Amino acid sequence: MFIDGGQGLQLNYVTLAIAPLSPMPDTRGLHLLIEYHGCCPQTLNDVVAIEALLLNAARAAGATVVTSTFHRFAQNGVSGVVVVQESHLSIHTWPEHGYAAVDIYTCGACVPEQAHLVIRDGVAAQQTEQLTVRRGQGPMRIRRQPWSIGDSITGTD
Repeated sequence: MFIDGGQGLQLNYVTLAIAPLSPMPDTRGLHLLIEYHGCCPQTLNDVVAIEALLLNAARAAGATVVTSTFHRFAQNGVSGVVVVQESHLSIHTWPEHGYAAVDIYTCGACVPEQAHLVIRDGVAAQQTEQLTVRRGQGPMRIRRQPWSIGDSITGTD
């Protein structure tokens, strides 16, 4: 369900019920989609800093880094991905807007919320929004979590 409250689209708690063709594997995967607002523009435009930040975030989550690739665009912004044995972390930045979009997908014993905290602090985000999706565990449940400076993580449900 999408609601337009005058400040853009907002996603409420949604359950997508799709009948699986076969039993769903228990991947214990969590997929975080995170919006970072009010970030440091200089950091968001620094490809070396952003790559180091995502590598540190992957390690903080307990993930095993396989490889990474990052690109700085001619005008503004950085895009990149860190491939981990447990899945991936990716980022796309818009320094001119102080904004970054991040995707953290991990399986197994990783704690993706720890990666989120490292990235949030590293880009000096003033506000964040997070959607958490449990992957490979039956019908998808999507949870929206707004965050502001000073908030702490209390869990994924």
